[in-house]
Amino acid sequence: MEAPVSAPTLFSEGYIGPVRLRNRIVMAPVNTNFGDEQGFPTAKAVRFVRERAAGGAGALILEAMQVDRRSKIVAREMGLYEDRFIPALTGLTEAIHAEGAKAFVQLNHGGPKASYRLNGARCVSASAIPVKSGEDNVPRPLEKGEIAEIVGLHAEAAYRAQQAGFDGVELEACHFYLLSAFLSGHLNHRTDEYGGSVENRCRTVTEIIQAIGERCDGRPSLGGGTAGGSKFPVIVRFNSVESPPLDGGITAEEGREMALCFERAGAAAVHASAAVHPVNPDIERDFVVKVAGGPSAEAPEGCFVPFAAGIKARGIHIPVITVGKIFDPVMADSVIRDGQADFVALARGLIADPQWPNKAKARDFSSITQCIECRWCHTSMQGGGDIECLVNPNLS
Repeated sequence: MEAPVSAPTLFSEGYIGPVRLRNRIVMAPVNTNFGDEQGFPTAKAVRFVRERAAGGAGALILEAMQVDRRSKIVAREMGLYEDRFIPALTGLTEAIHAEGAKAFVQLNHGGPKASYRLNGARCVSASAIPVKSGEDNVPRPLEKGEIAEIVGLHAEAAYRAQQAGFDGVELEACHFYLLSAFLSGHLNHRTDEYGGSVENRCRTVTEIIQAIGERCDGRPSLGGGTAGGSKFPVIVRFNSVESPPLDGGITAEEGREMALCFERAGAAAVHASAAVHPVNPDIERDFVVKVAGGPSAEAPEGCFVPFAAGIKARGIHIPVITVGKIFDPVMADSVIRDGQADFVALARGLIADPQWPNKAKARDFSSITQCIECRWCHTSMQGGGDIECLVNPNLS
């Protein structure tokens, strides 16, 4: 008789595609404004990632970086749209690897959230439905040829990330950026093969997954995640739930179908987020979960865990990453032990205390500097300044 396999814990090693992580803790992408005006990482960016890798996280998913020079969302967003960024980005991956963590980077096209002021051009999307107020923010629907170009831009950006030493990439298909706009029935009213059914709305993302496999492996992507997907793993972060209350948004069942669709295309993992921002700032009710503020009946601790668990229950064979109000190490460990998710992602928790993983592993829970959920890390950047944290004055 075979010995029973014990359930994994928060500090069990895990895999995303062929990449081995020392534990199940991932740093979620965090916008920092630690790039310069030309899109290069600064010394502050290197220090930020080194500290969090040294703190014991298994992997860091670095903040959204541009795949298209015309899609900037903030003035100091870092770039992956030209080869000239590779040497500077190598400094980030070397700092992370030196501390024993793995390095992923999030690929972003701003789509309907791209800044007209910064790009000097009308934003683009799946359909002409704005997600920001103002006449300049009504997007132009993409032609099919332009979609093919954007697929290629993601593949080239992934290849540059690979050349810079990253272990994989994450597609930002969440929170109403371009890829998210294709997935959401609220924003995607197309009648061609990129709109309508779940499979069609996923097509832009699945084509990108396959194109990255071809570009980074030098062969067609085989699909099947860890069983045969790309040697250079692709994570898909997406809104696993948007509706209710968002009219026409992604339902929980559609989110589960999308995760399976990404798996078939060759994704190495899915990262289950949700609609946490209003589609239009004038319509404050259009949230699924309001993540600001402390745990509440509306947004309890681990508020997105049920969405990840729902995907796991559908029999997906690739890892599922959960995120959202995960601050308690004991709770995080139970999420892994109970099989609700394969990895937990922390953002604000690691902003407040980069040593969270090491302290949790040592069971020194009382010494963890806890995030107070004031959202100053977000508010502090609104005027173009660096990220700041009220409980971690050494952040920048």
